[in-house]
Amino acid sequence: VMDYPTGRITFTAANPTDSRSRIEIDFEPLATDYEAELFATGGGVASTDSTLFLSFNFVREGADKERPVVGELSDTELDLLALAGDQSPRVSAVTADSAGAYVLLADSLPDTVYQFVGEENGDLSVSFTFLGPGEGSYVFLGGTAYAFVGVGNGEYEPVRLLPLPERTDYFQARTGLMSDRLGSVTLDWRRTATDRNLFSDIDDDNNDADYLDLAYQGTWSRHGSQAAASARFRLKDDSFAARERINLADFDRRFYLPLGFIGTTQERLADASLRIPLVRSLVISSSVARLSYEGGFSSISGSAGLEFVPVTKSKLTVRVSGVSAELPGDSADAVGEVITAGADLQLGEERGWNLLASYERDERENDYTGSPSGTRYDQFRLKLGNRNESVQWSWRVEDTLS
Repeated sequence: VMDYPTGRITFTAANPTDSRSRIEIDFEPLATDYEAELFATGGGVASTDSTLFLSFNFVREGADKERPVVGELSDTELDLLALAGDQSPRVSAVTADSAGAYVLLADSLPDTVYQFVGEENGDLSVSFTFLGPGEGSYVFLGGTAYAFVGVGNGEYEPVRLLPLPERTDYFQARTGLMSDRLGSVTLDWRRTATDRNLFSDIDDDNNDADYLDLAYQGTWSRHGSQAAASARFRLKDDSFAARERINLADFDRRFYLPLGFIGTTQERLADASLRIPLVRSLVISSSVARLSYEGGFSSISGSAGLEFVPVTKSKLTVRVSGVSAELPGDSADAVGEVITAGADLQLGEERGWNLLASYERDERENDYTGSPSGTRYDQFRLKLGNRNESVQWSWRVEDTLS
């Protein structure tokens, strides 16, 4: 259930979630300090046989600085915004009010401490802005009450942040070659240019970022089955502002990224996979990928699999995957391995009965935080059914290694 005004998502029994679930949420914050503007255009061209193509897209999205929602800005506020660059300027949120809730402590200079004395018992009205842990001097007590706890010990300040009108330009160009014999090669280049304060000429060119993705995919016939190969190389600047998801849902898990990890340097990703039928009934597959951040986290992930088809519409599979990751430091590393095996057997031609069985073991250990931790689980599933009815059973045991 989605509650859009509050940004709240509630999971219900209709779709049970547990430690096996993978939940990823895409969202776009909606700024309300200024009215929004949007401009988009694009186009493309292709050869007659569509083996060559070229396309481009341009989107400008952001705030209309001439139309603030909160009311007109004063000349003083406009001057502060012009000198602020990318940082929101702060203005005092203290006003004289004979029915206010705060007073200025006479002996608080030079800190200038405001004390809550109750509604209509003070001579000042004070509003506070959340700046983050360790960024303020006050803590929230509830209602309209805040208390001074020392500079750098709180989360709030008696200030108001002037809203910055932001705008981002997105440019994308794609070109590629597609051949029935050789496969397809595509090049995707994107660039984002963000102006975090349209009122200021300061810091205008330090928020530009690039994204480059070069990919190959090819398939061919071998022993009456399909062989396939793919390769990919990607570069992404840390400040690149993607307008849509560029990673699969299990990206963090595949490369065993630390919880809450955010790359602050250029990201590099190289990925390759291969599927080869040795004979008509036996197929091998493998993959390898390396993810790294310049001067930061790095990870190598790989897998090898075997697929055996003894008879038509029946299949046996086994796959082994592994990951090795490292953070800068003396011993901040991680290892993990996943073993999966499965069987899909057809038991009857007339009603299409199938027996499905699978086993998975996943074991991961890390010392990202200085102390060993990780998880390990074994899972087995069995299902017997046809188009109309089925019965299934699953068993799972999970261990938190720490």
